Formats: sequence, structure tokens, C-alpha cells
Amino acid sequence: MRLTFFAFLLKENILYLKLYPRFFKYIYRNLQYIHDFPNISIVTYNISTIRQGISIYRQTLTLKSTL
Repeated sequence: MRLTFFAFLLKENILYLKLYPRFFKYIYRNLQYIHDFPNISIVTYNISTIRQGISIYRQTLTLKSTL
């Protein structure tokens, strides 16, 4: 049973060794796009504000049409 467990651990470690280099290559390749959004929280806030405005506008139209 121990041999199976160690074989499992070895298999998992090999998997991680293959995944991490792929992950870092992906990050390095897309670094320019990542740097295009230096402060993602501001971008997210702006998108959220626009969506909220659209939602309020639709609610207003719905209320006016029901009255």
C-alpha cells in the first residue's frame, strides 16, 4: 500500500512540474495585457457603475410603462 501512495505522490509532483512552467510561460506571454490594467479595481468599479445605471434606467422605464 505504501508503494502505491508514493507512486501517487510521484505522479502528482510530475503533474505540478509540468503545470507550473506552462503557467509562468502564459503569464510572461500575456504580461503586456496584464499591465494594460494597472488598477483593476477602478476598472471593475467603473463597469459596475455603468451596469447599475443601465439597471436603474430599465427599472424606471418599467415603472413608467405600468403606470
